[in-house]
Amino acid sequence: MGPRARRGAGGGAGGATAVLTNPTSRPIQIEVQVGSEDRHWDLGAAHRHLELKPAESRTLRLALERRGPFDDFKIPRLSLATTLVADGFELPLALRSFQLPLDPTGLAHEFDDARPNGVLVLDGEDDCIVVPHAELPLPDGPFTLEFWVRAERFAERQGLVAKTESAEFGFFASRGIPEFLVRLDGTYRAVRGPALEPERWYHLAGVFDGAELRLYVDGELQDRTPASGRRVTRNVPLLVGADVRASGDGMSFLAGRLDDVHLARGALYTGERFVPERHRAAERGTVLLLPMHAPTGPWMISAGPTPRVLELRGGPTVAR
Repeated sequence: MGPRARRGAGGGAGGATAVLTNPTSRPIQIEVQVGSEDRHWDLGAAHRHLELKPAESRTLRLALERRGPFDDFKIPRLSLATTLVADGFELPLALRSFQLPLDPTGLAHEFDDARPNGVLVLDGEDDCIVVPHAELPLPDGPFTLEFWVRAERFAERQGLVAKTESAEFGFFASRGIPEFLVRLDGTYRAVRGPALEPERWYHLAGVFDGAELRLYVDGELQDRTPASGRRVTRNVPLLVGADVRASGDGMSFLAGRLDDVHLARGALYTGERFVPERHRAAERGTVLLLPMHAPTGPWMISAGPTPRVLELRGGPTVAR
């Protein structure tokens, strides 16, 4: 278990354990290095030399502490330079490097939604926010998914916010055509809207009320279709800024900006039109709200009734 992060304290402290095993029939020498470009870490005994006999294991305990702001936060890495010793000669093996595990759960308890809002900036290559299936307590039945988006460009296949892997729901904009899908009783039902333009902000909202799907663009109803049945669920994450594979990895990444991603129980919008809110507030039915506050190291903290610490994958940034 890694050190526990504390946002209010500007860091945290704890330990990590690594078990090193020599699987060979020869002795090995291991040079252990714990390092980080982040100067706020105190890494203790960061440089060690070990020698392991054939089949021997050794437990390595690391004490870590960090104090300081999260502006330049980087997770330390454990590097192992291994040398095989055999018959009077030494054979260097490939250098291996591992990111140390950190426990960020303490961050959510100190969430401060008074921090200024920003917008999430995505590079279209590997950037996204990962919301685990277990962190989305969305029951079967009516729900609403909405957000603001400004794309630099639209790919042939373009994910926006998706949990679609033969199940669940998602928003796409392939070739700029907005599409909201929900898998009900084993079949995807979909609603679509007119093509979106690059470099322009849009508010998109998808509504499932138990009897039909509706798609709104900038508060104007664009499409509706009868839809009913049980939502097919699957243990894959919701990806903000991409589509999701069965493995949980992303694909069809968005190049552009996202803001105020909101998932809620119930059909929030009915009728032909409504006025979108530029900065959404959490309400009783809110399941997930991402106002895109500044990230805390490699994590994004959600707002809403139950703040959650979410993984930033790839390297998205937040602009104001």
